Amino acid sequence: MGHGSDGTASQSSTYPLGKTASDSLYFNQVAEGASGDTRYWTGVALVNDSDERADATLEVFRPDGAIDRTVHLSLEPNASRAALLSQLLEDRSYTRVGGYLRLTVSRPVAAIVLYGDEESRFLAAVPGVPR
Repeated sequence: MGHGSDGTASQSSTYPLGKTASDSLYFNQVAEGASGDTRYWTGVALVNDSDERADATLEVFRPDGAIDRTVHLSLEPNASRAALLSQLLEDRSYTRVGGYLRLTVSRPVAAIVLYGDEESRFLAAVPGVPR
């Protein structure tokens, strides 16, 4: 695993997804939007290495455990997808700082969530917890 930043706007992260496929994953944090003087973003990366389509449901939960938003996604065979949470929800103004994500899929996929801030001060790649 590696992380990097040039200190201005470019960031990169790598994380091995080879043997982490599951059909149910939890991500213990959501950070999308402003909190104080910092604007956070959450990115979701999915990999379907099977020969069949994977249909997924991504749920965003508030800290109290209530569902805030839900989005349905399809991942074609042997395909990957990476996007910001606000892009997946089709709501560029979406804000949720606190809570968690749950991903349920029709077949096992590999997934990670990336967290960062708009000032490029940090970047973290976090694997899901299979359930």
